[in-house]
Amino acid sequence: MIIPKIKINHLNLLALIFDNTNIFNKLYVIKVIKTNNKIPKKFILSPPKIYLIHKGSGKNLNSQIFNNLDKLDLDILDILIKDCKTPYLEIARICHVSGGTIHVRMKKMEDMGILLGYNLSLDLTKLGFDICCFVAIYTDSTSYIPDVINDLQNIKEITELHITTGDFEILTKVICKNIEHLQDMLINKINKIKGINRTNTFISLIQKINRNVALN
Repeated sequence: MIIPKIKINHLNLLALIFDNTNIFNKLYVIKVIKTNNKIPKKFILSPPKIYLIHKGSGKNLNSQIFNNLDKLDLDILDILIKDCKTPYLEIARICHVSGGTIHVRMKKMEDMGILLGYNLSLDLTKLGFDICCFVAIYTDSTSYIPDVINDLQNIKEITELHITTGDFEILTKVICKNIEHLQDMLINKINKIKGINRTNTFISLIQKINRNVALN
């Protein structure tokens, strides 16, 4: 993988681009490694920080998206977080706007990539899946991470995957039917992947909180 150096004009920072769209979904991860001495002290980043930058842009994507939202947008999202089946007309009544306005705002947030879909919430224990656990994955080297993730994506028991800081590189959420199913998945699937050094498994005894973040 070629790691080019670029210059971010609006901050005048020398940065490295780690370009792996399979992991970061069309985002660049920018690690600031050096600053220009002419930058005012309040803009100098120490220690180096990580930014998500949209391809071809020198702007902080997260701040750019948030600045394009107003109170109505946040109110709409807050209603949908509580109940994603709320009809548009009911949202309009609560927010004191027209139904057409809600349609326009929803389309805007879909185009911005804020609304990614509407998920079905299931009680998996009633479907025979009694084990929920988190598997921390230690790799032999960070260079293995892209290939390891590609292989992990093929394991259907993994429902979430996060690249993390700390002692291990990857954290996955795993759903299994029972302990035997979990043991088989760990031994014959995860631990056979090239580049994985070892794993550490944490079984959830009971989930007490399951919610989205409150926006208002």
